Amino acid sequence: PLIRLLKQVAPKTMLECYHVRRRDLNIELASGNLDLAIDVPRTPDPQIKHAPLRRSPQVCVVRKGHPLVSTNLDLAAYLELEHIHISSRRGGLGLVDLALGKMGKKRDIVLRTQHYLSSPLLVATTDLAITVPMTFARFLLTLSPVQVFDLPFEVPDLETHLYWHESTDKDQSNQWFRSLVIDSVQS
Repeated sequence: PLIRLLKQVAPKTMLECYHVRRRDLNIELASGNLDLAIDVPRTPDPQIKHAPLRRSPQVCVVRKGHPLVSTNLDLAAYLELEHIHISSRRGGLGLVDLALGKMGKKRDIVLRTQHYLSSPLLVATTDLAITVPMTFARFLLTLSPVQVFDLPFEVPDLETHLYWHESTDKDQSNQWFRSLVIDSVQS
């Protein structure tokens, strides 16, 4: 949606997207190397401004015809699945694992990857399961024969926020681009 909107309102604009380590994000925004960043909620920093972009519930995605899941996903079946865990970090627990841990449960993670886009083929062609935001699951449904199930336990929605440095808060071009990003995500 952002690219379509940019093509309409500023067709000659070039957009550059980079992965930046979280610990470097504030420095990159302060130095002007980054205009904006999109990430999960972060520890507050008075120099970093933000606006919420989207909340999305977590769901479980498996291939159609999965031998452990047909029409319903209960907690026992979820825990029996082998899971792909997506995280930009090399270690640590995600929202799903924290929620399961509070119940004294643990899922079987057999693959940890940094990239969402490696998962469609894996989920469609193996018995691996993936727990992702519903917004991404809708995308998976367009690419491969998969089934989407609500989680059989409570997990907080995945939130994403837009971040920028206070030095660009009043900058008209930064304000314009922030509004485009917000409009494209929330439309």
